[in-house]
Amino acid sequence: MKPKLLINVGTNHSATTPLYYTLSVSQKYCHCGHRKESHYLHLVETQGKWQHEVDKFLATIHGRKGTPRPPKFYENIIEGQLDWFFRRPFTLDRYVEYHLAHWENIKHEYQSCGDFSNHNAALSEDFLYRVKSKLEKHFDVKCVIIMRDPIRRMYSLSKTNDRFLEKLCNPKYDDLKEYQGTKYKDYVGICKRWSKVWGSKFFPIIMEEFWEDQTKLSEFLEYPITDVYDNVFYPEKGVNATKHAFLNDQWSVKEEMTEHSLNVAKSKMNYIYQEFKEYFGYIPSAWQSS
Repeated sequence: MKPKLLINVGTNHSATTPLYYTLSVSQKYCHCGHRKESHYLHLVETQGKWQHEVDKFLATIHGRKGTPRPPKFYENIIEGQLDWFFRRPFTLDRYVEYHLAHWENIKHEYQSCGDFSNHNAALSEDFLYRVKSKLEKHFDVKCVIIMRDPIRRMYSLSKTNDRFLEKLCNPKYDDLKEYQGTKYKDYVGICKRWSKVWGSKFFPIIMEEFWEDQTKLSEFLEYPITDVYDNVFYPEKGVNATKHAFLNDQWSVKEEMTEHSLNVAKSKMNYIYQEFKEYFGYIPSAWQSS
């Protein structure tokens, strides 16, 4: 029987971290290894287009710097054993070798390996077919995407009203952060691409709905999810959200969104909600579509 591999497609600032903690810390379903997000598949496809992405990845072998993680996050990593992964060259073969080796460390405690890299949302269709052909020789692969209200996601990425309005009115593509802001808001385009490649192995999650009811994801994974991890983004509290010790990547909002910013966002981003409705047949009740 092939080991399982769960790939999360993204998107950033949509509670991918608490989703991962739900499936790893709370439920012992999957474990990603050294990093929640290696961004490795993106590194393979782009061969290091974004230097910041490359530097962050290669720095992994020099310590556990960055966002604090729960102690359990590191329990199944044998120091030094898999450090060869965090070096060049970036290849699909190395990605496979890493997860197969990691599986040997976790298989008595977890159900699946994992990859929760948000940059997976940017992978092209042609490359995804290459990935599928390679991975399915070794793994039973399932893929999910978690999507948050588009306006709130973009505001969390922006942090302030001024930066939010700049992203809305003057989108850019030559910087990694700006790229994330514009590329990842295409929820329907991402879902169409991944669904076309992976078919029934791909499952979309609405963030606000999942923290109310975990039944559908439990059925997709064939694994009961009975305990969800804390989520700073839900219920939505803006700047008054709880400063959870291991979710500081969710503390991003520095000021409340103004009514002016919200109105501009509704005008600029309305098409995202309409595309979502055309594709999925509804707009989630918790989303700010009107």
